[in-house]
Amino acid sequence: IYEKVAEQDGVFVMVGYNGTNYWSKDGKTWTACTGLSTAFEYRPLAYGNGIFVTDGYKRSGIYVSEDGKAWINSNKYLGSYTWRKGVYGNSMFIFVGNEVIAKITGNSKDNLVASYQEINSVYYYSDVAYGMGKFVAVGSNDRKSLISYSTDGTTWTHVQSPYVNQELVAVAYGAGKFV
Repeated sequence: IYEKVAEQDGVFVMVGYNGTNYWSKDGKTWTACTGLSTAFEYRPLAYGNGIFVTDGYKRSGIYVSEDGKAWINSNKYLGSYTWRKGVYGNSMFIFVGNEVIAKITGNSKDNLVASYQEINSVYYYSDVAYGMGKFVAVGSNDRKSLISYSTDGTTWTHVQSPYVNQELVAVAYGAGKFV
């Protein structure tokens, strides 16, 4: 099962469970990535500032790649959380997961700065998007939904969704709107 696909400069990268991490130039022929452990599942994947960034499930570390093919462990850790999605914007990566949001800055394995904050132990975040200078994360628990937003990736404002008894599982930005 593949969790995420990213593309940059004609290179597609997909990451997922049990070390099933591949890259492709045409979307038809896929080659295994090097440097990613087969012992972990990788969920969030994002490209920005000249690098691809992913994190392995439950403390494997943040991995970076300049070309999407060869990966290096940055030896930075984001705690023992289940990360779900990631996005790049405003010179930072934002990863979301169970009860937590992470902020990662830098452009190589050597200068990454990573921090995370538990947001609300009742909710899990399922997706995050960036647009108009703002990050928007959505999540839910027990059929209650939550929308959180931030311009700096550190200070988050949380609002209850008007969609009662609806789980929010995805968010996207396009044509000037979040949907």
